[in-house]
Amino acid sequence: KAGAPRMDDETNELWDTDRMQLGLQILILRDNGYTCDDGVIYYRATKQRVRQAMTPEVESWIDGKIAEARAVASSPTIPPPLVDSPKCVRCSLAPVCLPDETRMLSEDGEPGAPPSARAAASRSLAPPVCRPPRRLIAARDDERALYLNTQGFRVGLKSERLVVKDGESKIDEVRLMDVSHVALFGNVQISTQAIQELCEHEIPVAYFSQGGWFYGLTRGHGLKNVHTRIQQFATASNPRRCLEVAQRMVRAKIRNHRTMLMRLHTEPPAGAVAGLKDIALSVPDAPGLSELLGLEGAAAALYFQNFSGLIKAGEDEDGDEI
Repeated sequence: KAGAPRMDDETNELWDTDRMQLGLQILILRDNGYTCDDGVIYYRATKQRVRQAMTPEVESWIDGKIAEARAVASSPTIPPPLVDSPKCVRCSLAPVCLPDETRMLSEDGEPGAPPSARAAASRSLAPPVCRPPRRLIAARDDERALYLNTQGFRVGLKSERLVVKDGESKIDEVRLMDVSHVALFGNVQISTQAIQELCEHEIPVAYFSQGGWFYGLTRGHGLKNVHTRIQQFATASNPRRCLEVAQRMVRAKIRNHRTMLMRLHTEPPAGAVAGLKDIALSVPDAPGLSELLGLEGAAAALYFQNFSGLIKAGEDEDGDEI
């Protein structure tokens, strides 16, 4: 193991997950005719070995945990998530159980909450005080979009790389791990093998006309939690919840407009900056979607009236002024 053992009364102990894994391996060996009474886990961080004897008590504990896991798997209700656990931040299953979002819905008493939120409300581990979800800072995305608008280009696949060709001439190669999505404009061909590999890596392919009209999208399954998708449709059909979500999105968009003007404009216009602030403050009071669209349009007008100030003059590779 990469980490360190658990300290218990100045002695090294196995973590429960490690004890379970090692115990299951011992039981599997026994089922296949091997004699195995104990096991050892080596922790690289502390360079220590911790031995685990397969006693009747440990075997009974493992059997009990297996029974609990099977009961959870067969239950139609997802168990309530942990509360403010540091384990959730780096857990690969966090997008499935959505701990903070589920807790927020259960504490709000939202009638349209998913089954996991209702279960959390009935036997919640959280205190009754409603707290906002933790703000998580998204990791920097090093992937880049691949835009192809030169007519006659062809895209193929070679060893986890997208190969772009013009006739028989190779134009470029791009690693799949560096691509966020692919956009094809006009008469640009892509092979079936490349599409299949892109779908496997959850990289969408968008198709446009030569002038930029959107035609369609090819993507993989992408659905990891059906309960999340069900709740999304339920929220969209609830006018009140739909308005609340839209207000948050529009308010964040307007605040970002203001931030971009203040940060990147050569001379940030005071009137536009103040106007965007006033509009953002008015968004939560919008009584309906029509009024919200009006506020969004007014903010967009202020932003794009001053958009030219965000573009810095310079020269291209040929020395021409841009």
